[in-house]
Amino acid sequence: MSVHQIYHKLNILSEEEFRAVVAHKVNIINQGAGATTFEKDGSIRINLDLQSQDLKWEVAALTSQHKRANDFAISKEAVVNFQCNIDNFIKIYGEPFYPAFEKIRKALIEIGVENPRPYTSRAYRHDDPYLPWHKHANTFKMHPNDYWITIMYLHPNWDIKHGGALRVGITEDEDLLVAECFSNSVVIHNGYYGHGVLKIYPGFEDHRDILLIQWVSEKGYQEVFL
Repeated sequence: MSVHQIYHKLNILSEEEFRAVVAHKVNIINQGAGATTFEKDGSIRINLDLQSQDLKWEVAALTSQHKRANDFAISKEAVVNFQCNIDNFIKIYGEPFYPAFEKIRKALIEIGVENPRPYTSRAYRHDDPYLPWHKHANTFKMHPNDYWITIMYLHPNWDIKHGGALRVGITEDEDLLVAECFSNSVVIHNGYYGHGVLKIYPGFEDHRDILLIQWVSEKGYQEVFL
């Protein structure tokens, strides 16, 4: 498998599945109940204090350097799962999100990722006009081909005149893919890449909502989580 891979898949869910996610997302996004961590031993920890040492690596893994980073890190929308299974995420997000996790997982398998497992996720709102290029933290120092970032767009009826495309590249100065944030689409790339958001123009009547998941390959899971 090539080590440098970027994909943009359209209509990842059926129309019915996507409508269910859109209807349900209000229960998750912008709900400040505290970030959830599922420990290896089955215990569950809720983090409300950004200064907690327990949150040190979660903050690094789940956020980028922009003004809402701290809000993301301790909100209900942030989940860290050391058991690396889909079921734990659904306990937080609800059953309507199950097809999204499962179909993104299948998309990763189709491009050659062995037994991908989700280990962090965030379902959040990004209406800010700009997000600078950044890389998500490789907290466990895995090989970049063993962890993957997927970004699914949960907003319905997006019009590209509003901008907001995702630019993906190895460096800030070289875009290898510019993906429009089409409704019900998902951008997939491995750890070699960073990404940023091009200018978002006002006028969209809804919100620009995103499901970000970080995945680990079987090799990464064996090396880090067992």
